[in-house]
Amino acid sequence: FEVAFKPRGPLHVKRSTLKAAASCIQHGGLGLFATEKISAGVCLGEYPGVLFSRRVWIHTKLKIAPRAVDYAWQLNNGNTLDPTGWTGRLEDNVTDLLGLCQPVPTDLARINEPPVGGNPNVVTHEDQNIVYFVSRR
Repeated sequence: FEVAFKPRGPLHVKRSTLKAAASCIQHGGLGLFATEKISAGVCLGEYPGVLFSRRVWIHTKLKIAPRAVDYAWQLNNGNTLDPTGWTGRLEDNVTDLLGLCQPVPTDLARINEPPVGGNPNVVTHEDQNIVYFVSRR
């Protein structure tokens, strides 16, 4: 395995449950907000992106799109999930290079960490090449 070209990372909640809007965090760009109450322990979904081996991601994608580092998730097993397009920009959906696969929403890539001392309202759990986002409160 070097690259899994089919994007992955489905939402496990209705897309209307979440909304991208200006972050409350300085220089945070867009953040992700709930549009309704979400109970603790609800899996929001999986981190979106195309799965790369670390070596291929560094020597291909990162070279042509250095901005991708802002959103790429470095997995504990050494692989990389990258939700950005080939310019390194985060779009509303991630697609395969040829546009043949179903696009995957990138909403969960917009979750920002709270400021220092803040209380995060989601936690992540890694399982192989998947990162799950679970509500905390």
